[in-house]
Amino acid sequence: MNLGTPIAIGNTAKIFLYKNRIYKIFNDYLTETVSLIEADKQKYAYSFGLPVPKIIDVTKIDGKQAIIMEFIKGRSK
Repeated sequence: MNLGTPIAIGNTAKIFLYKNRIYKIFNDYLTETVSLIEADKQKYAYSFGLPVPKIIDVTKIDGKQAIIMEFIKGRSK
């Protein structure tokens, strides 16, 4: 899947904006559960009304762990 150029690159993942969704693609060296754990934490925060993107899916893209979430336009704090 060609997501284009990352909009951000961190220590654990690359972030892409594709078709008005955010795709967080995790690096290969991480354990197989890291995306599930992170998504669960984000879902928990979202359930309390905190300003975090809604999780749409946790999947694999081209063999890599990925979290797909809503895109929220705004500034990072």
